[in-house]
Order: sequence, then structure tokens, then C-alpha cells
Amino acid sequence: MIRIALIAPSREISQLFAETLAEHNRESATATDAGEEYQLETHVMNEPREVETFSFDADVIVARGLLAQRLQQRGYYVPIVEIPVTINDLIRCVRRVQELVESPRIAVVAASRMTAGAAELSALLHLPIHPFPFEAREEIPGLIEAAARMGLNALIGGVRAQREARQRGIAAVPYESGRESIWHAITEAKRVAHISRREKERSQRLSVIVNQSFDGIVALDEAGRVTLFNAAAERLLKVPLARAMGSPLDQLIADPRLRSIIEGPGRASTEVVQHDGRFLAVNTAPIQVEGGRSGTLITVQDATRIQHLETKIRQQIHFRGLVAKHRFEDILGSSARIRQVVQTAKDFSGVDSNILIVGETGTGKELFAQSIHNHSDRHEGPFVAFNCAALSESLLESELFGYASGAFTGAARDGKSGLFELAHRGTIFLDEISEISPHLQALLLRVLQEREIRRLGDDRVIPVDVRVVASTNRELCDLVRTGRFREDLYYRLDILRLAIPTLAERQEDIPLIAAYWVGVYAGQMRRTPPALTGEATEFLLRHPWPGNIRQLRNVCERLVVLSQRDIITTEDVRTALTNGYGPGAQGRPAAGPPANSPASEMLTLAREAADEEARSRILSVLRETGFSMKQAAETLGVDRSTLWRRMRKLGLLADRPAKRRFATGK
Repeated sequence: MIRIALIAPSREISQLFAETLAEHNRESATATDAGEEYQLETHVMNEPREVETFSFDADVIVARGLLAQRLQQRGYYVPIVEIPVTINDLIRCVRRVQELVESPRIAVVAASRMTAGAAELSALLHLPIHPFPFEAREEIPGLIEAAARMGLNALIGGVRAQREARQRGIAAVPYESGRESIWHAITEAKRVAHISRREKERSQRLSVIVNQSFDGIVALDEAGRVTLFNAAAERLLKVPLARAMGSPLDQLIADPRLRSIIEGPGRASTEVVQHDGRFLAVNTAPIQVEGGRSGTLITVQDATRIQHLETKIRQQIHFRGLVAKHRFEDILGSSARIRQVVQTAKDFSGVDSNILIVGETGTGKELFAQSIHNHSDRHEGPFVAFNCAALSESLLESELFGYASGAFTGAARDGKSGLFELAHRGTIFLDEISEISPHLQALLLRVLQEREIRRLGDDRVIPVDVRVVASTNRELCDLVRTGRFREDLYYRLDILRLAIPTLAERQEDIPLIAAYWVGVYAGQMRRTPPALTGEATEFLLRHPWPGNIRQLRNVCERLVVLSQRDIITTEDVRTALTNGYGPGAQGRPAAGPPANSPASEMLTLAREAADEEARSRILSVLRETGFSMKQAAETLGVDRSTLWRRMRKLGLLADRPAKRRFATGK
């Protein structure tokens, strides 16, 4: 229902308006507003000051003359439609005057906008018609006196003008609006009301949206007065909404730091300020309308909530395993060789070029890849690591590039994102890059050239912003010469080369690394870290370490498990390096203790104890992760393949390769 409020100067006009509205409704029954109901609320007011404090519950207000002028000056929030005064209305009034007075000399005393055309009508009808416009009703007595002095004997005007004229013996008729003027006003009122209703609904929806925001939103006009102030702003700034609206914001904020931000230089800015015991992130931006500034938009965010959101996002990313855990600070060693390699890796971190990391197995290539990512501008993006030798060619393609819905039997209904998509705006680490097939080499070359991928079974390309870090323990140029690796792909990957030294090439770092891992494993086993004797350290230095740091780390874990004292001796090291665990010192197989000897029995018991402890640890982690091999491997800090081998060795896997079954002992 559309509610129309009429402010009429007389009952006659209000009655004519009601009759015309009923007729207008009947004629518009087949128009676009058919079915719409209109409710008319009429108020007869002779004095314009009556509208100053009057409250209207309507969609549109219709008024005339000085009443309309006063409402518009008031800046009322309901749209105002003015009943127009046409030349036909003035002609009708003149005819009524001629019926009352012979040879009339007419004064038109009315609001300034209602006297327009009086002079033209005077010339047209050859009658003396004089306009006497006014802006306030207090001017009327003076105008009537002036008309009397001019010898005018008739008047057209409102109620007060008529009363003043008759007191001076001047004939008077009311200035009435005709049916066509009222019809026009009703048409305009309906149009404006519909627009107003739609704008009000839009405003209400916007208000609901704004007030649902967790961020405080404040809009200021060009004078700094508040025009929008949502519930979150009320809560964060501790300013009541009723007090804020229409007030200069700088007068509502006592904090000088916050006030200076609000009164800033007029450009977009973001500042963090402490206000009322909490940290707020305050964003300001100018509101531009048609090239000129018309105000300021301010958003206020609770920094604590931002931190919670950041933590939640990071946890979700971490849950998916798309994070780099290590930094350059985690790389152990103080030798000149390793320091030089670390510095080179840091230099590589500052650019986006592809990197090829070369080094023997166990030298820590992924450790360097993660450190490069965390040291680069992409550190906030994902880090995706993948071993190219882990899957068959078909599975590797779907893992790297993803697949569309229905791409193959068993494909997920909604398709799947590939690793390159997951690594968008981050880094992808391709370990053992030398193992990919020629077909995948061609696909990877296109990704590196075009920076876009196409999912398996899909016909659209997806742009990706990814830095590629690859690693290999084989010399790719040799594979290129034998035709097993594409030359163009090799040159795309080998833009920046990082060669990781073997452990034998930086022997001086062995004591530091060994002491560190002995301490780590002793802490995990809730034991006091045993100290290596000088002879034991010297023995470690003489070992060739073909498995590099990975082998040294495993030996340290073995030493902690097998050590029964507070020190680790040469014999302990010799024992840990022998008995099927690998070549002995100086690359020669070391002899173990004689069979059935006390030392042999002790070693057997130690191994059994270590196996039982490892078995219990793995089972505990599997139960915690719902028997997920991937999550269990991540928790234990090993590859899935390594975990699989350990479980098979410890008898935790049933000998049924078609299905994953765990021998839990139950």
C-alpha cells in the first residue's frame, strides 16, 4: 500500500484532491500500477509553521505553495511533490473576480512561485493584474496595504491574504488549483512514491547487509559529518548510533591518535591504533563522485579477529600440507662450503626464476627448497612438494594437472585440482625430476612456457602463478645427451642451479649435526642426551657417509636407542654402523661382536627393545590419525614410502598388497 499525505491550505482543495485521486485510481486500474492500493491522509494547515514539527508516516507528501516550500527547506526524509499552479488556474481565479467586481484591478498575493505568469496574463487579458509575491506569511499585511495604496480593488490569495484584504474593503477570492493541476500532482506523487518505495527497500537491504558486517563501517560527508554508522562501528568505537548520525566524527572521538587518522590527508591509508583497550585496524579512503571528493569511507576492524582469521587460514593450509616448515636457520653447519651455498640460496630467493637443486640422496635438497620458499616474497603462499618417482605416468599427470569431472572411470564427480593449481601464488617442489616420462616432460615444458595448465579431460586452460623448484640426484645433462630428458625442458629448469655438497665435502659440520640429532632423539625418548667422546667423534669424521645427512641422522637415532650410558663411545658408533646397517668405518664392513657372546646378546636385546618402542610409537600415531598413512607419515616426519617400509619390517602390515591392512595385534 502506498501512503500519500496531503498538506492542503483549505478543505475545498483537500476535497477536490480526494475526488481526483479516486478518479485517477479508476483510470489507472489497467496501468502498470494496477492492483496497487493508495491510502490518502489529509492535513489542512493554514500556517506554514505547523509543518515544522509535524511527523508524517507516508511514502510521499503532496503540498502547495508556501507549505511545500517550508517542507522542502526542512529537508524532510519523505519526498515532496508540489501541486503546480498553472496559467489556467490563474485565469479561473480572474474570472471569479470579474463576477464579483466591475472593472477589477487585481492583486495576486501568494508565494513567489505562484505569482509567476500574472504579468503576462495582465497583458493578454488587458486587465490590471499585479503580482505581490512573498517568502513568509508575515509579509502579507504590508503587501495588502501596498495594494490598497495602489487603488487595487480585488485580490487573489490564500486564507490570510483574503482576511486582510476584506478588512480593508478589498474583494477577495481564494487562489485555487484546478483539477488538471491536482491530476498532474497525483500522477507525479504516485511515480515518486514507487521510486521512493524501491529506494527504501534497497536502503533497508543495504542497511541489513552493512549491519551484518563484522567490520565497523562509517561514511562521512564532505564536511566530516556521519552519514552511515553500522552496529559494528558502534561497538568498536564505543559511540552510540543516535549520537553519531549527523555529527562530526572528530568531535565524537576523544583518542587523539584515532582522530588524527580520521582527519588524515585525504588518501587511502591503513593504520593500526590502540583504542579502548583493543587494537583496531583503521582503513580510510576518499569517496569520489564524478571526479570530485564527496566524503570519506572508514572501515574499522578488530585486530584480534584478524589474527584469529589468519591463524584459522594458516591452520587450514597446514592441514592440507601446503606449507614449508623449514627455514635457512634450520640448516645445520658452519663450514665455509655450506655457508656459501646458503648465501647463494638466499640470493636465489629474491627472484622468481626456476631453480634446479642438485645433490646426492640425503643431502637435504627439500630442506633448501622449503627455506628458499620461506625466504621469498611467496612465503605467504602455498608450498607443494611432490616426488616425481612416486607414481606411475597416468597417476602423475592427474596429480600434477588435475582432472575434469568424468575424465576417467573412478574420477571424482566434481573433478580435482592439480598440484600446480594448489601451488598458485606459491612454490611447487618437484623432487626427482629426472624420473618423469617424455610425455610428462612435454606437458611440464608447456606449463613453464605458458604459465597455464589444462586439466586431464578438460578443454579449458587455467592460468597459474607458480615458482618451480626442481631437484635431482642425477646429472640431467647426461640424460639429455642420451635422449632420456628433453633439452628444452632442461634449459627451462636449470636457470638457477644450486649444488648441495655431500656430507663428506663438509666433514667439519659432522660433530655439530651429530650432537644436534642426538639431543633431538634423546628428548623424544625423555632421556638425558649422551655425549660423544672425542674418539667417537673422530670415528664419525672418518666414515664416508654415502647416505649423507639422512644416514647420519638415522645413526644418531640408533645411537640414542642403543646407548646404555651417558656417553657414546667409539664402540657404540662402530656397532651402530655395522650389523647390516651399512658399511663400516672407512667404507669397510666392520666386524660385529662374536655370536652368542654377551655383547651379541645385549645388541639383540637392544634391537628388540628398539623395535618394540618403534612399533608402539607407529601404532599410537596411526590410531591418532585414523590409520591415515599420509597423516601418520607427516606426524612422524618421514615419507610415506619410508613409513611403509618400517611398518613392513616391524610386522605391522599384513601380507596382502591389494588392501591396506594393519596388524594391530588385536
